[in-house]
Amino acid sequence: MGTFFGIWVMVIIIILLVTIMKWNIKPEYRIERYNKEFQAEINNIKLDATSIVDFGLIQRLETALSLPYMEKVNAEFRMKHRSWSQKKVNGYWRELKRYFIMAAVFKKVEMFSKQVDELWHLMLEDDQLYQDFSKKFIGKTLTHYPHGEPVHKPEEREKFDVMYIQLFKLDQKTSAIWGRLFAAGKGQSFIHSIMESSLEDLKKKYLVDEPILEAERTFEAFIDYVKKEGGNNLPSALKERKYKNRDLTKGEPVDLSFMYFLFISDQLTDEDSKVFSEGIGEAHRHHSGDSASVGGYTTDGDGRSHHHHDSSCSSCSSCSSCSSCSS
Repeated sequence: MGTFFGIWVMVIIIILLVTIMKWNIKPEYRIERYNKEFQAEINNIKLDATSIVDFGLIQRLETALSLPYMEKVNAEFRMKHRSWSQKKVNGYWRELKRYFIMAAVFKKVEMFSKQVDELWHLMLEDDQLYQDFSKKFIGKTLTHYPHGEPVHKPEEREKFDVMYIQLFKLDQKTSAIWGRLFAAGKGQSFIHSIMESSLEDLKKKYLVDEPILEAERTFEAFIDYVKKEGGNNLPSALKERKYKNRDLTKGEPVDLSFMYFLFISDQLTDEDSKVFSEGIGEAHRHHSGDSASVGGYTTDGDGRSHHHHDSSCSSCSSCSSCSSCSS
C-alpha cells in the first residue's frame, strides 16, 4: 500500500514539474512553437464557400489576412490562453472571419462573443497592419467601437442569428462560441421586414454604405433567398429533406438555412427538431450554458457610446462594427 502511494506521489510531482517547466518557457520559444502550430493548421481555418456568400468576398478576406499578421495575433492570443490548444483557437479564428464577412455586408453588426472580440482587439493593436488588412478587404476601415459594459440587445441578437444561419453552416463550435442561437427570439420581425420591403429599401436599411461588389452580391443573394423561402408555404427543406443522415456530433458542419423557415413556421417534425436543436445549441445548452456572448460595448451609427448592463448573456453585445466608415 505504501509503495502504491509513493508511486502516485511521484507521478503528481512529475506532472507538477512538467507544468511548471511549460509555463516558464521563454516567451520567444513559446511564440516559435505557436507559430509552427498555426502554420500547420492554417488551412483548417479557411472559410468554405456557401450558396449565399459570394466566393470573391471570401477570397478578398483570405488574401487581406497576411500570414505574418495572423501569426502575430495568434501568438498574442495564445499567450493569454496558454492552456488552449491551437485547434481550439482555430474555432475563434473561424468565427472572427465569419463576423468580418457579415460586417462587410450588413450595417452595424453587433458582437456577441467575448473571445472573438478579444481576438479582434489584438488585431487592432497594430494600427498599420489593421489598416492594411481593412483596405485590402473592403477598401476602407472596418471600424470597431469599444465601450465599457455589456449591452442587452435581444432584437440585434435575433437579427444576428438570422443572418448567421443563412450565411454559414453550423456545427458544435458555433453555439459553443456564440451562445445558443435564437435564445432571444426567432427573428420573425426581421424576416417580416424583408418580406414587406423592396430590395432598394432593404439596401438603404441594412446594406453597408458604399459596399464592395462582392458584398452587395452577397446581400442580394441573402435577400433573394429569404424572400423565396419566407414566401413559400411549403419551404424547400420540407420537400427535399436534404439534411437527413447529418450528425453534428461527428463534427461535420450542416447547412440549416432552409430548416430555419420550418422553425419559424412551426413545421418542424420530431426529426427536424432534433437536427435543428443540435445545430443551434439547444440540445446541450444545459451543459455549456449560453455564456459565450458576454462582452463590453456597442454603438450608434454616429459612434457615440451608450453604457448599460444586463446579466443575461446570449443577447448581450460586446461591440459593433461600422464597416461603412472610411478612415
